[in-house]
Amino acid sequence: MYQEIRPNGNGAAIQLSLNKNNECQVDSLAEYVFLESRGVKLQKFLKEQFGLCSVIEHFQSFYKFKVHDNHKLSKMFGIIEQQKDELCINQYSIKQASLEQIFNAFSKGTDMKVEETEMPSKT
Repeated sequence: MYQEIRPNGNGAAIQLSLNKNNECQVDSLAEYVFLESRGVKLQKFLKEQFGLCSVIEHFQSFYKFKVHDNHKLSKMFGIIEQQKDELCINQYSIKQASLEQIFNAFSKGTDMKVEETEMPSKT
């Protein structure tokens, strides 16, 4: 977490505050630590349940993950639905990659199978 407190990292707002007046609001720091630790817990859970996954996008409480292995969407939905309170997930969606995404990934020579969007935002 500490290494992300930099101008282009997930803790950029904290870095900006530190640069302006060499101090940071305790509530901002606590929220950052809470959200980042929830994100780490969520990613660990997804890896345990579905194998290889990676963070595609992350901003504050918004996370977008890519699950690299093929799984039935209904199975994924059921597993996440059972654990969403424990993982502090407020909203989520699960979807297959679109044909356009598959075509773009193929043209770039990358692999794209299933994407998943998560938002742990209960504070």
